[in-house]
Amino acid sequence: YWGVFRGTLLFGSEPKALMQHPLFSGEIDLPSLQAYFANDCVPTPRSIWKHVHKLPPASYLVWKDGQTTESVFWRPRFTECSMSFPEAVRELGQLVEESVRKRLISDVPLGVFLSGGIDSTTVAYFAQKNSSRPIETFSIAFEEKSFDESSYANMAAKVLGTSHHEQVFTAKHLPDLMPQVFDLLDEPMADPSILPTCLLSSFTKKSVTVALGGDGADELFAGYPTFQADRFAG
Repeated sequence: YWGVFRGTLLFGSEPKALMQHPLFSGEIDLPSLQAYFANDCVPTPRSIWKHVHKLPPASYLVWKDGQTTESVFWRPRFTECSMSFPEAVRELGQLVEESVRKRLISDVPLGVFLSGGIDSTTVAYFAQKNSSRPIETFSIAFEEKSFDESSYANMAAKVLGTSHHEQVFTAKHLPDLMPQVFDLLDEPMADPSILPTCLLSSFTKKSVTVALGGDGADELFAGYPTFQADRFAG
């Protein structure tokens, strides 16, 4: 996060840092508020605060003589290539495995968030494949059966041979959890999954310091039921 206030550059990894400076105005940016209502979050490079911006991924900011310049230092390369489907499957598997293997290198205890879905199970599979002992996996269960996916997480943990940990999310957690979540977020976000995710992180921290997750992979591996329904509808 960064912003210029009366000729002074303020920056930090959280808005809380900027808020400590006496020049920080604390005004709400109305166009960003509108973007929040449309997207359930405040998209980069906007922030909920007027005159405060989020630096986009793979970029850096230069402040010189009172002027700011943003530069991008890396962009993904999207180039077409010719290969068969089995070749593509094999190469994708190799790339994902290498990515997970690199992130297993840690000086502190490490685990994996495991929901039982395609994304986190894929990460847990390659993590366990590259570990000489059972990896630590963690999941959240729900009392409400319509939300609960713990049976899939337990099934995946059993098949992979991980050391699995589970905690049940209930309404009694909310009074203590909601103030903590709002304090951590800094900006508004309308995804309610942040509540069980915060509980998951808290109880995971009791066992390990670093945890790998699979967020974002459902879009790549067609993990959402809507993708499967679209396939059959077509």
